Amino acid sequence: MAQRIKSPYFDKQASHCNGFNDWVILVGDKARFAYFKNGKEETAGQAEEWRLFQLAYRIPNERYPVILDSKQFNQIDRLHLAPEEQTSIKIFQVGEIPTMHKDKDDLRTRLLMNLAKHNPKIVAIEWVDNAMQGKNIYPELVSIRNKQFTVAEVLEKKPQPLDLSQKEVKQKEIATAFLKWSKRPLRRDVRVAKTYAYNGLYWEEINEEEISRLVMAFFDEHNGDYSISKIKKMAELAMLKMQPIPVPTLII
Repeated sequence: MAQRIKSPYFDKQASHCNGFNDWVILVGDKARFAYFKNGKEETAGQAEEWRLFQLAYRIPNERYPVILDSKQFNQIDRLHLAPEEQTSIKIFQVGEIPTMHKDKDDLRTRLLMNLAKHNPKIVAIEWVDNAMQGKNIYPELVSIRNKQFTVAEVLEKKPQPLDLSQKEVKQKEIATAFLKWSKRPLRRDVRVAKTYAYNGLYWEEINEEEISRLVMAFFDEHNGDYSISKIKKMAELAMLKMQPIPVPTLII
């Protein structure tokens, strides 16, 4: 069996995090740039995306996350991701990762299989996607832990990609899928009824026509039929489902 190696910046985080704190992992092809401004080590913690995570999830300034970018994707199975005594983990997806296609790795599944095998004390684990939508994935971890699925078996149990032409899909499911699909995280300032998209540097305001066009592109990509009224209603529903923008905000 190959020897396990510590994930990048494991020790730096371990020095400021006990077993009952949230252990933070950034994963994705842009993970490094989400913590290091311009990717430079001397700018640790200065990237705008990291500051956004701190505001939204109350991450302390001294926290130094584990960072898994494309250099680590093929090593996930042998990485030491978190201390064995860790009980709570937050994983932030930043950029693209290998996803659920039978001819590719499913990185999220491999992460869960690693944690299920080596971190028996985990009782809470959340995945925060590119749209800053958090999901409790502890049930998935428990399922893998109890049944010890292979990666191929887990992939077989994954839901198929959304196809709006094949079956009746609930509107709330479409709205949720749309927010996950959007390449730019979307947030709503509920105080002034304005919508903002994160462009990688700061939150910029977008108008209702831009949101409607995004919804139309989403329907096109997922084989969905639509009309003007259907697009507008879905845009309105999506805005209601958007998370409020953090206050104090990063809008400039």
